[in-house]
Amino acid sequence: MQRRNNPARAMQPFQTLLTYPVKLRDSFTLSPIALSAWILVFLFATANHTFWMIGAEVFFGHGLAFSGFVLALFLLMLSIFSLFGFPCVLKPFLVVIVVLSAVSSYYVDTLGIVVDRDMIQNVAVTTFAESKHLITLGFVLHLVVFGLVPAAIILTIRPKPQGMLRTPATPVVGFVVGLSLAVGVLALDMKPYATVVRERKDPLSSFQTGAPLVGIIRYARKVSKVRKDVIAPIGEDAVKGSSYDAGAKPVLVVVVVGETAWSQNFSLNGYNVKTNPRLAELPVVSFSNVHSCSTATAVSLPCMFSNFGRDRSTYERGVSTENVLDVLQHAGFHLE
Repeated sequence: MQRRNNPARAMQPFQTLLTYPVKLRDSFTLSPIALSAWILVFLFATANHTFWMIGAEVFFGHGLAFSGFVLALFLLMLSIFSLFGFPCVLKPFLVVIVVLSAVSSYYVDTLGIVVDRDMIQNVAVTTFAESKHLITLGFVLHLVVFGLVPAAIILTIRPKPQGMLRTPATPVVGFVVGLSLAVGVLALDMKPYATVVRERKDPLSSFQTGAPLVGIIRYARKVSKVRKDVIAPIGEDAVKGSSYDAGAKPVLVVVVVGETAWSQNFSLNGYNVKTNPRLAELPVVSFSNVHSCSTATAVSLPCMFSNFGRDRSTYERGVSTENVLDVLQHAGFHLE
């Protein structure tokens, strides 16, 4: 007897192969808390090189205390992540966190910067022309490996389905439990932890992704307090001097602001290396007794053009009051 071929049976291996990725995706599910915990483990391991180095120095000889400090930070961040544990919010939130951590950790580790409120302000007001030199091959590779690839993996994970009551309750319970455990760990040996937080700002300021999140929140609060539609005018009575009378040649003034230059490195101010050879040949005046308002461009530059001075200059005053450029416009000068 001749055996007849069964087309359906012949296609069965191919159908199994085609449906395998779907079955694998359906079997690989995580609860919101578990997914957040795994992402935090990944961030602690890959985005906190500077934090680990500083922490090892600060807690040198006290490994148990350092372990408790790290555990408390982990539980605190897990409690915060729990608040975003809703099905439609969790994965987009974690994707943003992973990419943000990859970006900030690269510059913290390579340039030694501090991602605080002023640094967030710098990022918010800078232009691509000013910042494009910071986009290097090393940065792109770091962003792809530690940011974009993990973000793509997060998007493929299917959160474990929960009941109608557990879905809204889980974020609240996770936040309360995580925060309580973090406080409990710190309470076991509060004195050294309080001393570290009070005396050494660098461990927390290098921690990813806590430091960028705090910086973003503080900058948002600062911006929200300012009414930009109310700007106090100054120097409205300014006029041109007699040297600008009709018939005189047009005057072009170019102002070059080097607010990130160190006065101590200028040979005009006594530095033993000739860093200003051409300026030294010109009748220039070097003001050496001058102090910047900040090391951040977004803070120091508005301060330099304001009428408040270093001690009284604030962000709120700067954006709500005209500056020297506005005074020049009042006097009839054309600014570019």
